Amino acid sequence: MELSELHDSTTGERLYLNAEERKLFFEATRFQEPDIKFFSQMLYFTGCRLNECLNITYDKFDFSEKGVFIETLKRRKSGVFRFIDLPEDYLEKLNDVYHIQKRQAEPKRKGEKLWSFTDRTGQNHVKRVMQRAAINGKKACPKGLRHAFGIAAVENKIPVQQIQEWLGHRYLDSTAIYTRTQGKERRGLAQRIWNSN
Repeated sequence: MELSELHDSTTGERLYLNAEERKLFFEATRFQEPDIKFFSQMLYFTGCRLNECLNITYDKFDFSEKGVFIETLKRRKSGVFRFIDLPEDYLEKLNDVYHIQKRQAEPKRKGEKLWSFTDRTGQNHVKRVMQRAAINGKKACPKGLRHAFGIAAVENKIPVQQIQEWLGHRYLDSTAIYTRTQGKERRGLAQRIWNSN
């Protein structure tokens, strides 16, 4: 299966969360212990890759700009960062739980990661939230959440170049998969044909 596909080419199964499932996922994060809750919400709010989320360190938060610098890990070289805005209340709660600003003032701690668990544990945490939200199938994973972010951005008329920057795509072609009509928008186009008779 290619990156350009948002459905499994053999089964036709959807590989992204729709708008309703995305809301259910976020609601389900509220009932998790702090590490699972805030990790899952970071994926939800940023659309970043699982390993990029696990790579976030205390010093990458900018409280004056209200966001986080995320290192784009799918590049040939390291040290390529993108800035993603975060909701102010989420950022405040993160700071309350992880003492980010305090850690930023400590030279030995500011480069430490917020979450120290492995990729596999991160995957399991997201799956746990998906189960609580009653979301099943191949879409019930971090990549399904990332794809959902891209589609939600398109549905909210975010310029494709901004989506490309947020998702850390090197080429616009990678971002273009989200510009294909999905869900309600696709159905609306089909209705135009149905009603043209």
